[in-house]
Amino acid sequence: VALTGTYGLEKVDREIYDTAIELEEQMQENGFAGFAPSDFKIRFFNGETDYVVADGEVTKEEAAFSTFVGTTSKIDGEYQVVLPTYDNFSDMFSLLDTAQSASSGEMSFGEATYSTNAHVATLWHESFHAWQMTNWEDEIKATFTAAGLSESDNMTDVILNEVDSKDELVVLFSEEMELLMKAYETEDLEEKKQLVLEALAVAEERESQLSDKAAYSENYFEIVEGSARYVEAEVYRLLEGDEAWRDTYFGTFDYTNGAGKYYEMGMYKCLLLDELMPEWKDNFCVTDSLDDYLGSAVGV
Repeated sequence: VALTGTYGLEKVDREIYDTAIELEEQMQENGFAGFAPSDFKIRFFNGETDYVVADGEVTKEEAAFSTFVGTTSKIDGEYQVVLPTYDNFSDMFSLLDTAQSASSGEMSFGEATYSTNAHVATLWHESFHAWQMTNWEDEIKATFTAAGLSESDNMTDVILNEVDSKDELVVLFSEEMELLMKAYETEDLEEKKQLVLEALAVAEERESQLSDKAAYSENYFEIVEGSARYVEAEVYRLLEGDEAWRDTYFGTFDYTNGAGKYYEMGMYKCLLLDELMPEWKDNFCVTDSLDDYLGSAVGV
């Protein structure tokens, strides 16, 4: 897809968008039916103005809001992706507390590893959120309310207060994560299934100790953010190869407070589902549970 207008959008950002769209056919081979970043408006924010890319054309618009990180927002009645321009995103590392960002686990890339391909992967991650919210916004709101949460509740704060502050829950989460990582690395199918079963048993034990608010928050971050991290990682793998993919997304697990650890756990569960139940994406819904999918995959 060649952009037919520029209107001030930098060449590097045009190339990032084109690269992202060119991957759609490859991603569909093992992707989510009906999801394509080209279906959504992508707003590149340069610090003052949005350059909005849609249908291969660029228009200049008043900035929706200021941001130095990628995000998804409802603008003019539709979910759109807002990304800083590549040059502005690099400024984030000097403007934000990068140590805090890294410890939260919500970012896959650091200042030393951020590249145009990382920006492409980020575009896919945020586009996936636009697709999730476009398709399941009402269901998300309904389940959010049913769990006892209100607009004044911040799910990250729920995790900090009800999960991260309890040693037993921290230990159990780490145990579950280690089992999932071991399951993914083993090539023996029966051993893989057994390790997944053990991980699901730990997850069940943890959930029995959680309030409805905490259980919902954990599941939300796992399936919504974990699946987006999975999509992001698959894009990065196509662009950078297996070695860079492993260096970026795999390694030893270190427990961190906040929401970021669920991005990682959710990604591992998606990868295991690819191996155990490849058709899992056919009926994907963000108000489901990855644990339920895994249970089906191993016969529970």
